[in-house]
Amino acid sequence: MKQNNMRRNSILSLLALAAAMGQGIPALAQVQDSLLLRDYQYIKQQDAWLTSGNASALTRYQAKNIAEANLSLQYNRGGLTDYFESPEMLRLGAAVESFYRVSRRTVVYGSIAYENANAWRMTGSAWINPTRKPFDMVEATLDNPGKKHRDTYQLTGAVGVDLGKGFSLGAQVDYTGANYAKYKDLRHKNKLMDLTASVGLYAPVASWLNVGANYRYHRNTESITFSMYGKDDRVYNSLISYGAMMGPVEQFGIKGYTDKSNEMPWVDDGNGVGLQLDFRLAEGLSFYNHFTYLYHKGYYGRKSPSTITYANHKGHQFSYQGVLSYKHSTTLHQLAVNVSTEKIENFGATYRELINDNGAYYYEYYESVKTGNRRWATTDIDYTGRWGIRGELPTWTVQAGLHFLQRKQLGILYPYFRRQSLKRTEVVLRGERNFFVGKGVLSAALGFSYAKGSGDVCEDGAYVEPQDGQSFPASMDAFLYREYQYLTAPQIGLHVSAKYAFLLPKVRLRMHVKAGFDYRKASETYAYSLGNHNTQLTFAVGCTF
Repeated sequence: MKQNNMRRNSILSLLALAAAMGQGIPALAQVQDSLLLRDYQYIKQQDAWLTSGNASALTRYQAKNIAEANLSLQYNRGGLTDYFESPEMLRLGAAVESFYRVSRRTVVYGSIAYENANAWRMTGSAWINPTRKPFDMVEATLDNPGKKHRDTYQLTGAVGVDLGKGFSLGAQVDYTGANYAKYKDLRHKNKLMDLTASVGLYAPVASWLNVGANYRYHRNTESITFSMYGKDDRVYNSLISYGAMMGPVEQFGIKGYTDKSNEMPWVDDGNGVGLQLDFRLAEGLSFYNHFTYLYHKGYYGRKSPSTITYANHKGHQFSYQGVLSYKHSTTLHQLAVNVSTEKIENFGATYRELINDNGAYYYEYYESVKTGNRRWATTDIDYTGRWGIRGELPTWTVQAGLHFLQRKQLGILYPYFRRQSLKRTEVVLRGERNFFVGKGVLSAALGFSYAKGSGDVCEDGAYVEPQDGQSFPASMDAFLYREYQYLTAPQIGLHVSAKYAFLLPKVRLRMHVKAGFDYRKASETYAYSLGNHNTQLTFAVGCTF
């Protein structure tokens, strides 16, 4: 009897061990493959607080530590570009970013990126990006296209600290620096510094409500030095665009906006606040709201008694972001609404040059004259659905977006003015499917877009009857129509990409290789256009760890 009992117990023990081993084998395989079931963008975007700019909410991060690094190569060719962009551009980039829980109470986020960009056959603006500048400086001719080169450095650091019971404080710094240069006369060198610093707090005030608030300081400076190579008897003119490519024409020389004797800085300082409200409406259902306001002002030129400040500006921005999220089992649905408005007014300085007792020049200023204003209003409605989530990797991701843009410009060179009001609507559809292929994951994506704009190229007029001999200010029609086509011409877009991720043997790294193809084509071609289509090829390699 005892032998039978011992035999039976031995058999049961062996069966239990076999069962444990049977459970342990897939568990071990799951541990080995768990890194394949991690998608960095999904982890980052599943909680709107993590990208809110209020670093105190980083303490909400619950996933394991993760970092992603990428090296990318991108080539663009085609004429469907904005007036300050190139019909041919090559970009090389490197970036790494990470979420890391240092301790039970502290979470940090960091990112660093570098981009090397080379563009050919460029004219257009002297700014790195004139999109939200209060005025523009553009070449007054198409005769001098040349190569431009840009190096861009970006660094972000943020930390959130839990003080107890979910209440937390945080701070974040975003820094961007860039060098930019044109290598053909009229040459220019640009140095950009863009800094945003913020401090905030986060408080779970009730089971159904989380609240956050933050203060933000923003400073942007871009200095330009204009020059020519060697001795040249040619005259180079620039249009100072007060709005819609209308304004005075200035000859390159020792004074003015394109002064060759000084490095000319554009300075912008802003202070803003943000408020976040997150409502838990039901199990798995939340509604995140983020309100921000920023007031900023600045100038172009040098502020000293012996130098000239040519322009002053002021503006304000308001934005709202709402994200409705529903997570259940292996699905996540998010509906995001982003609304923003911005207005910038620009004023030209009026002054006279005087000489003091020591023979030095100084400047006496009078009341500034308004030279124009610019307004932007955007509304973006985006739905993202994710199905079949395994670990932190969705099997399916579907995105649908509806984007609205309205831009109004007014340029004034008294008594004349130029108005422009444009609207643009874009529809975007994109789908991505993850397949387990071999010992890796293949991600295939396909997307379509359609965009169309409306509005007149411009409306010219005068506030009072011009005097005899007066004529309408100069206009750079080539850039005016080129931008008009870019924003308003009906155009379709196609996106195709594939990414394969796999684990490196004996190394805890999830490697990936990605290739992408993007194509846009406009159904209309306007005067001064460089073409009606644009092709972009992208290749990237990276790793997740």
